[in-house]
Amino acid sequence: MLELHGAIKDGKFHLSKVQYELKMDFLRKNDGKNIVEILKRETKKRSLSQLKAHFGLALQTIVDEFEDRGWDSSFIYNMDKPTGVPVNKAMLQQYFYALYPTTNDKGEFITMSHEDFTTVKEMTLFDAIRNHAASQWSIVINDPDPNWKDK
Repeated sequence: MLELHGAIKDGKFHLSKVQYELKMDFLRKNDGKNIVEILKRETKKRSLSQLKAHFGLALQTIVDEFEDRGWDSSFIYNMDKPTGVPVNKAMLQQYFYALYPTTNDKGEFITMSHEDFTTVKEMTLFDAIRNHAASQWSIVINDPDPNWKDK
């Protein structure tokens, strides 16, 4: 397998001299064999610290609002009587992972620490949390980056 990185200019794929030589050598060594060429746009890798910051921002905003309002965990679980248990980030994390499960291509449940957890999955979860907080508890969570889809 050979992975090449180049740029498109004037509708043509340009490689550095070294990359081009590697490609030509690969083709010579595999003369007469079937090969597959896949072209895809290179995107920035997700930053785990960015993903955790977005998630943590949403959870901390909710915790702060619950504390300011004097609400305990009974409001999360729609219980009639107060539990006396304050809401914390770990509790909310488990609550939202259960309420809005995220899966990989194999259908396995994943969290942000999993390698398949992409920026798009994180922003989808962030939007679900934000919408839930607004509709269920009247808590507004601001978008950390309004242009995330353009990146």
